[in-house]
Amino acid sequence: MSGFREGVGLQAWYSDLPPVTRGHLTLLVTTTVLSNLGLVRPENLHLTAGHVLSRWQLWRLGTTFAFVGGIGVSFVFYLHTLFFMGVTLERGSAHSWRNQRTANNKGSGVYAWYTMLACPLIIALSFASQTDVPFLSFSLYTSVMYFYSRLHPDDDILLAGLMPIKSKNLVWWTLLFQVVVGQPVEGCLVGLASALLLYHFTSVTSHPPEWLNELFVDDPVDKKEGTFATAGGQ
Repeated sequence: MSGFREGVGLQAWYSDLPPVTRGHLTLLVTTTVLSNLGLVRPENLHLTAGHVLSRWQLWRLGTTFAFVGGIGVSFVFYLHTLFFMGVTLERGSAHSWRNQRTANNKGSGVYAWYTMLACPLIIALSFASQTDVPFLSFSLYTSVMYFYSRLHPDDDILLAGLMPIKSKNLVWWTLLFQVVVGQPVEGCLVGLASALLLYHFTSVTSHPPEWLNELFVDDPVDKKEGTFATAGGQ
């Protein structure tokens, strides 16, 4: 992944990841690996209205975003794209993020706030549309993708790790790719609908509450050095 350099240990690389991106990737990898090892059953993680409303299995409201299927090439591409988008949203650059420090890490607050708003909205839209999508991780992925593409429209990114495109077109190419390979697009559409509602019809996504920003104020490197380096190009 971008940012992992020769001479930098894996533990140090992981510790330096922006907090929201680190937490999201850790949750996805852990849940998916445990499931593929047979230690966690996917049927205990997926979301259905009956399980939540009738049996009060409320954990499914969270675990539906934590599983992405089998481990393979598509899983790696998924994680890489999510990594690229996450560190860009939090640090302003996916290429030099290890050296980027935005003042009080406001990017992490915005990314966390957007995710906190998008998840319940995606669930509500999924229930309202009666979409038969048991796992909504790809819906959240699409929602974040649209949010990222609006904030960083001219970034270059690889579609499926192969075709270079501008990020402003990433959502539409992803939808087309899903259709071409015969994958269902209902999850993508739910995620896209949530992004359109949040980005175009509210202003809350760019104004996270102060208590949330304070969770990400100053990382250990900044506290030690006492200075900040602003994100390049922002």
